Amino acid sequence: MVTINIHSQINSNKRRSGMLVLLFIILLSVMGFFFGYFLGSWIAGIIIAGTISIIYALIGYNAGASMALSSVNAREITQDTNNLKEKQLYDVIDEVRIASGLPMPRVWIIPSNAMNAFATGTKPEKAHVAITQGLMEKLNREEMKGVMAHEMGHVKNYDTRLLLLTSILVGTVIFLADIMIRSFLWSGGGRSRNNDSSGSYILIVVGIIFAILAPIFAQLAKLALSRQREYLADATAAQLTQYPEGLASALEKIQGDEVPLKGASALTSEMFIKNPTHKRSFATRIFSTHPPIEDRIKRLRSM
Repeated sequence: MVTINIHSQINSNKRRSGMLVLLFIILLSVMGFFFGYFLGSWIAGIIIAGTISIIYALIGYNAGASMALSSVNAREITQDTNNLKEKQLYDVIDEVRIASGLPMPRVWIIPSNAMNAFATGTKPEKAHVAITQGLMEKLNREEMKGVMAHEMGHVKNYDTRLLLLTSILVGTVIFLADIMIRSFLWSGGGRSRNNDSSGSYILIVVGIIFAILAPIFAQLAKLALSRQREYLADATAAQLTQYPEGLASALEKIQGDEVPLKGASALTSEMFIKNPTHKRSFATRIFSTHPPIEDRIKRLRSM
């Protein structure tokens, strides 16, 4: 019997969202201080960093879902579709959303032979679920239901908002870090030309090191939130369908797929049921936001 406290997970994700915002405010403020020091005014640096962050966050939060869908050329389908497989998909999602008590999400098809799916949206009322053409055509009904229940699990647990927020904040840190490093290189040290004290040079060196390490810190923060989230979505799917084998069987098919999904980026990879980039390097495995699929299958079959 699957046991998972959905309400506890929702509250936990809301708390994590708040803690995540606080963490990144601190990180961005420190980056702004060093950036301002390069320019000659740490106050100006913090103001610039804050302004960029607010603009980036507003655009990402309001348009992040549509940007993610657009990047993979997804097309929306409705209940009126004439395609039998698409009709089955829509009906399956409707069954899952009734079981979950959620509103019906908007449904999208990604024109790719890769086997993948993802959910996005800032809240259940604005949720989107998408599946690739390849995965939709290769799954039977129970497997499709398992995958869609997994994605609806992300929606129900407010993972989609947490993921969107994380991607926005990590992107902001990377963007500001790049500006900091380029500004220092172009300015030849900025304030250091007018202040040649050893303390000034030390602070500038520290700032450069911080700009290099900040994106790594941001990725680690995202990693800390992401892996357990996949296990929880799997458990939620098993609870919604009362048939863990459906998702386990689908994951076996997905595990054997080696087709990369065009349009998927490192910043959006954690949205997918499987990392869509298929990079096999040691660094990619260390920083992967997804737990091993074989572990997920094992957990599902033990339920």
